[in-house]
Amino acid sequence: SHPLDCPVCDKGGECPLQNLTMEWGPAVSRFDYTDKVHFDEALRWVT
Repeated sequence: SHPLDCPVCDKGGECPLQNLTMEWGPAVSRFDYTDKVHFDEALRWVT
C-alpha cells in the first residue's frame, strides 16, 4: 500500500521508486485509482 502522494513520504525527493519513475517515465498503470480521485466541480480541482 504505497501512498500516491510522494511529499507525504519521509523519503520525499530521495526515493528509489520516484527516481525510477523519473528515469523511465510514467506508463499506463494496471491498477485502478479512480476510487482515490475526486473532481470537485465547485473548485474545478482534482484532489
